[in-house]
Amino acid sequence: MGAGLIVDSSANNCSVTRFDAQTLALQGTIPIACTSSGPTIASDGQAIWYEDDSKRDFSTGKGAVLIRLDPTTNQPGTTAQLPFVGGSWLDSQGALFQYSADAGLYRLTTGSATMEPLGKPQGRVIAAGTGFWVQADSDQTAMYYTNANSPDATVATGGTLEAGDASAAYVEKSGQDGVSSLWRYPADGSAPTQIGTAPTVDSNALSYVFDPRPLPAANGVVKYWVIASGNATTTTLYLQWMPLH
Repeated sequence: MGAGLIVDSSANNCSVTRFDAQTLALQGTIPIACTSSGPTIASDGQAIWYEDDSKRDFSTGKGAVLIRLDPTTNQPGTTAQLPFVGGSWLDSQGALFQYSADAGLYRLTTGSATMEPLGKPQGRVIAAGTGFWVQADSDQTAMYYTNANSPDATVATGGTLEAGDASAAYVEKSGQDGVSSLWRYPADGSAPTQIGTAPTVDSNALSYVFDPRPLPAANGVVKYWVIASGNATTTTLYLQWMPLH
């Protein structure tokens, strides 16, 4: 699914568009509420949720909600009150997260209708299952949390945290030749392994840093790059699948 992809006859793009997972055929476009910044959605891996701030009280910042879009009927369903408006939405599997440096991190787990506070983690926050990884800007240590108190795991990475799941942190390292590699650092402290090397396209070494970040799956990690031609008339999609052995 994607938000704001199709504009209707009134020049409104406040909608979610559904595509077939195998063929990418267009299956339909579903109208949703529009926020001040346009259609805003997040996913817990089972359904799309969209933000509706039409009843926000500007004096308190309260009143905005997150609404679940039923994946079977395409109809709005469960509603969750939002602790604040704005910030970043982090998709995950089994949960979704809302984050801002000022308000902190909140989690909505699959099956729940309550945003749960998880403190104010400092540094880069990466959603990973129902937990999250954090790497402080000042060091190269990644910590995995499933609650707001103490970390479940702490690993010294020697690189930049770019993705994660409940079992490992995925870290970019740059060699002396400028070529980037992706490493898997298990949460249990066992030895890290290199799982991929970023390609070089037209003499330009690509990176794992830029959006979209690598996406871990059950049996591997996927990363893609969309590269525009020199005259910006064409684009090329580069896809890298890194299996986990």
